[in-house]
Amino acid sequence: MQLIAALFLLLSSRVLLIQAACGCSQTSSLSSLVINNASTTNSSNKQNSSTGVVIQIDDMLIPIEDLQAPTAPVRSDGSSSDQASSSSSNSLPSSSYLSCRRLWPKGRLYYRFGLGFPSSYRDMVRLSLSRLAARISSASSNQQLVTFVESNYFIDVQHVEVIDDVGCYSYVGRQSSSSSYSQALSLQVPNCMLESIIQHEFMHALGFYHEQSRPDRDSFVTVLWSNIDSDECNNFLKTSYKLTNDYPRYDYGSVMHYQSHYFSCLSGSKTLLMKNGSLIDERNNLSSLDAEKLSYTYSSTNLAYCSTRSDAAFEFASKVLTGSLTALIFVIIN
Repeated sequence: MQLIAALFLLLSSRVLLIQAACGCSQTSSLSSLVINNASTTNSSNKQNSSTGVVIQIDDMLIPIEDLQAPTAPVRSDGSSSDQASSSSSNSLPSSSYLSCRRLWPKGRLYYRFGLGFPSSYRDMVRLSLSRLAARISSASSNQQLVTFVESNYFIDVQHVEVIDDVGCYSYVGRQSSSSSYSQALSLQVPNCMLESIIQHEFMHALGFYHEQSRPDRDSFVTVLWSNIDSDECNNFLKTSYKLTNDYPRYDYGSVMHYQSHYFSCLSGSKTLLMKNGSLIDERNNLSSLDAEKLSYTYSSTNLAYCSTRSDAAFEFASKVLTGSLTALIFVIIN
């Protein structure tokens, strides 16, 4: 009897421990993420050009200045907008509009393979990008708004470096105006070598966040906070900017959308459902609305407007701001 009682207490304590790891506050704070999350890094593969301080949220690498000082977004008519909602502690930068400094000039994203990336998988990446560009073109009356150009090691051009690192991840948007700058995009072989994953990570590189991060997402999905792994709460943050009526509608079929079971703390539990209770399943390729959003953001009007803007003032301000914030983080941690 004593043995049975001991086993019962042991199993009960394990259940309590599992339950203790479940559940998130609906107001997960960016400040706790910046100061306490171990995903801040200065590694050579995950380094921002201006500050070196980067936050990793799921597969997204986001420079601190984007979290602390998001700029006014760009509207579809090329004008800047001040529709940003009041700054809050549980918001990411805007995924509805991209500030000019995160757009790739002329819609041209250069990429090259890291020296250690297996040659046998390179054609799969090329094919996925070719199909991605074709879908964008078809959504914009066959205009070639976004092109992926493979670069070689002898041309000094700002580019995405495709590497075989641990996991799948990418920076969100263009990270520097320097012609020699290289930003990492990891496609771990073979785990990340699916067309949907490759396109997902390059969508991040083009500047897009996850679909369920939209500020209006609560009108379309229900987040089951009590089922989320307590270490993964920040993956369910929302963006800060409001949408306009002409922005593409919410897309359950987006290649950028979480599935219903992502980051659950218990096997079989769900973290995200449609408002009618339906499950959100795996997406194997770019949706028509994904293509529409890309063509919307990289429209010739937007790119023409952005070509006239200078990022110098913002870069100076962000260095001052981030320098102060980095010092604060160092003092708190130490």
